[in-house]
Amino acid sequence: MENFLKESYPYSIYNELNEQVKSATEDKYCNEFKKVKNDYQDKSIELCKKVTKLLDFVFKKSTHKEFKDYCTHYKYWVYQEVRNLFNESTSVSDIEDVIKKFYKLQLDLFNDHNRNDCSYRFDYKTLE
Repeated sequence: MENFLKESYPYSIYNELNEQVKSATEDKYCNEFKKVKNDYQDKSIELCKKVTKLLDFVFKKSTHKEFKDYCTHYKYWVYQEVRNLFNESTSVSDIEDVIKKFYKLQLDLFNDHNRNDCSYRFDYKTLE
């Protein structure tokens, strides 16, 4: 079963996304994350760099279908990575603070790319 999944198109997209973030260094958008609680600061900044690089990568997809596929996987990737920042004892206010900063990041990136067609959305209290 595992080999079957490794050969699937969605798996290959996730692998490609993960490869893209290995060298994520752009942090001009990530200053806001320096204001989050220390428990989440380093991981949030690192994730900000990855999100910045990945969204640029997704926006560069040449066909509508390819963009749509990569955008969908990008959003799921972001949801999972943001969830991984927290644990069951994380306060709602800490989660809200970080999520608000990821929304601001998204708006800044959309403005710079003159696009807004690949957005993630979170419920502040449940991360759903």
